[in-house]
Amino acid sequence: MTARGASGVVFLCLAALACRGAPAPRVLVLDDGVKMSADGRLLSLVELGGYLRSNPAWDGHAVTLAGARGETVAFQLAVQAGASPLRGVSVRVSDLRGGGGATVAAHQLSLFREWYLPVTVPSTSPGGSAGPGEYPDALIPADTPGRGVPLDVAAGRTQGVWIDCAIPAGAPAGLYRGSLTVTAGGRTLARLDLSLTVHTFALPAERHLRWRVGYAGWEAVPARLAIPEGSEGWLALEEELYRLLWEGHRVVPTTHYSGLRPEARGTGAALVIDWTRFDRRFGRYLDGSAFSDRVPVNLFSLPVNPFGGWPVSLTPDPARLDAATLTAAARQVARHWDERGWRLADAFVYVADEPGPEWYASLRAACAALHRGDPRIRTSVAFYTEFASHSRELVREFAGFVTMWDVAGDHLDLPALRERQAAGDTVGFYQGGEPFEGGEALDDDGLALTTWPWIAWRYRLDTLYLYNGTEWDYHRLDRARVAWAKGKREIWENPLNQSWATNSQGVIVYPGWYVGVKGVVGSIRLKQMRRGMQDYEYLWLLRQRGGGAQADAVSRRLVPRALYEAGPLGKVGARGAWERDPRAWAAARRELAGAIGRAAPSP
Repeated sequence: MTARGASGVVFLCLAALACRGAPAPRVLVLDDGVKMSADGRLLSLVELGGYLRSNPAWDGHAVTLAGARGETVAFQLAVQAGASPLRGVSVRVSDLRGGGGATVAAHQLSLFREWYLPVTVPSTSPGGSAGPGEYPDALIPADTPGRGVPLDVAAGRTQGVWIDCAIPAGAPAGLYRGSLTVTAGGRTLARLDLSLTVHTFALPAERHLRWRVGYAGWEAVPARLAIPEGSEGWLALEEELYRLLWEGHRVVPTTHYSGLRPEARGTGAALVIDWTRFDRRFGRYLDGSAFSDRVPVNLFSLPVNPFGGWPVSLTPDPARLDAATLTAAARQVARHWDERGWRLADAFVYVADEPGPEWYASLRAACAALHRGDPRIRTSVAFYTEFASHSRELVREFAGFVTMWDVAGDHLDLPALRERQAAGDTVGFYQGGEPFEGGEALDDDGLALTTWPWIAWRYRLDTLYLYNGTEWDYHRLDRARVAWAKGKREIWENPLNQSWATNSQGVIVYPGWYVGVKGVVGSIRLKQMRRGMQDYEYLWLLRQRGGGAQADAVSRRLVPRALYEAGPLGKVGARGAWERDPRAWAAARRELAGAIGRAAPSP
């Protein structure tokens, strides 16, 4: 039979186990802002007293969810075996039924098996680690044969099941009720009531914050599966990646390091670009036809890429730059974008990645050549350590040349860029770690990447940039002299993929072949990103309805200081000042939702 203990945890009570004093199996309910290890510990940087009795997804009696139309909300089940293993654990969710016959169908709830990775060396670069342990991250779709659900749980172990609930855009507001049942070996472990409150407002289909994530390394997927480059199967795999990240999680995969190089002939004014292959590959994302909501990506790395060597390469000597060809390429790109009806304002040229001073003259020349081609083209340079110590000089040197400033979060002297932002340049940060922003390493807490969009709102930033989401190949370890350099190079098993102390840095999706899935598999860190991006839309909606001051106050309460206000720039390692308890983040979302619902929509 089932019983509910004083702790609010639903568990299976077996007389035989109880008589022997052996621990009984149980099912815990967690929200989407925590991680639980395979040994049943909450992996947090602060104490979360009473969390298992009550948390944002569990009120002590039922699973409770709330969200806007068009939003995806999530929770976790942690199935814990007792003294004996559990075989064939399965989870079944019913339809959720509301008033007037309204229904959120069971198929709107997607189940994933959480995959665990061992952390033996706590991450310090970027900082933010909950310590050694087995961390859940990759989320294997439940219908994956042999790797999904049903699943087995070894004695004394914990196995997580992640559940996404996609609220239909047309769902009427109100309370929906259903149930969730967990079984093992044909016996019921837990039967839980499940309620969903659909708010009176909808999440905007448009994404009002731009967050790009690289996917260098993804090329290994079609190569591993022996799918010819350029084939329909190859294009279909890439479309799955775009749909997973953009449509499913509101962030844009980008080829900013090295994108497809269009076929071209000639130089200077005689340059001719053939767009056939490029349009076939990327046109569907630029016009939105690849996505069910028809919303095009809101940030795109143009094929003109001197950093990547097309159509010309940069050298430290500006006199050797083929500026005429670069200008001609920019002009033709702008013309092609206009002819296809794509938004050039959402595109950029990645001019350089963390350049040293010896490159500055050449970079200015390249940016000037691009702007001569079309001044609307944004020019991006990623600045790193130089910016913390020489921000004012760099801003003066590159004003009017760089128009998209991407600076590592731990070196972002934001006041130095406010004048450029007011002039129309965009400003954003990329990874830097605590205390400046949440780290993207595996062993940071369950809110780390959720902080990024909140920080963007708090500090009025335009873009976010995560250098890579497919850092699978361990190439940075090739010449490293570190203790873990000779470890197994399989990202599903060994998270030490860098030459510095970090775990799974740059891994937001996993190569599916390891578990028998074509394409890629998402992760808990990707869900954190979605959570933050959806929260950002709550803040945006409230401001649109006249509640901007309240939205700002909520963001300041959750994130009292970050970026340049967090401490001496460049000094990674201290703990970030933002709120660490997921219950406070859930309370903030409830406050925002209530304020949005009470405010009249803007005319």
